[in-house]
Amino acid sequence: MLGRPQYACSNFRRPLLRQCYPPAGIDWRIRLGHGRDGVVYEVKIGGRIFALKVFWDNKPPDGLLAWAIQIECNDSTEPIYLNPEPKTFQDALANLHAFSDEGRRKQRFRDTPGAIPYSSAPRLRQCFGWTKVSGKELYALRREMWPPRAVLGGLVREIRPSEEYYAIVYELIPQDQPAMDVHVTQSQLDFFWLVGFCFVPMRLENWAGPGMLLDMADIICPWHAGWFKALYRRFVVTNLSSD
Repeated sequence: MLGRPQYACSNFRRPLLRQCYPPAGIDWRIRLGHGRDGVVYEVKIGGRIFALKVFWDNKPPDGLLAWAIQIECNDSTEPIYLNPEPKTFQDALANLHAFSDEGRRKQRFRDTPGAIPYSSAPRLRQCFGWTKVSGKELYALRREMWPPRAVLGGLVREIRPSEEYYAIVYELIPQDQPAMDVHVTQSQLDFFWLVGFCFVPMRLENWAGPGMLLDMADIICPWHAGWFKALYRRFVVTNLSSD
């Protein structure tokens, strides 16, 4: 990825995923599937296997609709202390601020009764940055690899050969993973809640292995326009939908 990660509070207000420059092109292997935000491929880059998600929308949608690529780009050994019962927008911001350079120095919640310490995050899916892919390149692949034309949520979704699209390079999670572990999944859900993220309707298909979130568009940063207080609460793993 290009550049170093930035942890100042000002960077948290406008989180930007760093750009990825594939060193010698992309070897397109399998089309894994598609969903509301885009098409996912298994690819090989520089001798390593990754998942590459190509987004349907190559420009922000009209009105207040969320732009999927923008949502997913929202990106010390001493523990970071968090408010254990965040409820409001200000609570969410305060807990998120605790992870910034300024927040780590201040440690606002160190002496708060019941404060939750974090010295490391739960195991999260690795992200290797964003890149751009041309529709022409995708339609030059064998036919079964072509991006589908789909109707999702009443909208026609397609990738045109004449245009370029944003994509994100992710760690590829193998299919032969252990079954979901309720405690591992709950620890991830609690981490996202405590850090200030609210949840859109979450689906089991977006989780893999013992408990790893695959689709980061399922969570919304408090600085994003899609964050709503009504959605900000502790999410219980048994409420994950299989629809």
